[in-house]
Amino acid sequence: MCVYRSVMGPRWDELPAAVQRAHRPSAMLRGTFEVRHGRSPLARAIARIVRCPREAAGVEVTLCIEAEDGVEWWHRTFDGRRMTTRQQSEEAGVLNERIGPLELLFRLQVEGGALRFDQVGARGRLAGLALPWPRWCRPQVEALARAEPGGVAVSVAVSLPGIGLLMSYAGRLEVPEPS
Repeated sequence: MCVYRSVMGPRWDELPAAVQRAHRPSAMLRGTFEVRHGRSPLARAIARIVRCPREAAGVEVTLCIEAEDGVEWWHRTFDGRRMTTRQQSEEAGVLNERIGPLELLFRLQVEGGALRFDQVGARGRLAGLALPWPRWCRPQVEALARAEPGGVAVSVAVSLPGIGLLMSYAGRLEVPEPS
């Protein structure tokens, strides 16, 4: 079953078909994005250390979603640099997206036909323990996926308190019609 459908319940049916197809297991999507890093030297250094996709316009992106036992692996490739996250349903109505030791928690909302990710928490994983990050020091993620002809427009921005923008990416993924 699709993790997003599980998290959203009946609200899933309010999303446009293209947004639903882009968030289903076995999706294989391609597109072109613009990737930006923050302007401060500290933000740029952190972006390099955590291996954010390189900053550029016209970045070729692929997304492949694999699923097993209620968990989805989202394999994103930005010009050959892979970034994989693990996604699953948390408590009722919350998506847990894990990248390395960092877990981001989102409520998924339908807003004007778009899928909006409202971040409600963050945790660090250490030796099997989930350690909540206080709001004042946790990364903040804003994300939106909106249907448009032939695909889905995606925008994601990650910022850090006291530093500002770490990285953003935005662009369009082609979503094939069902055969």
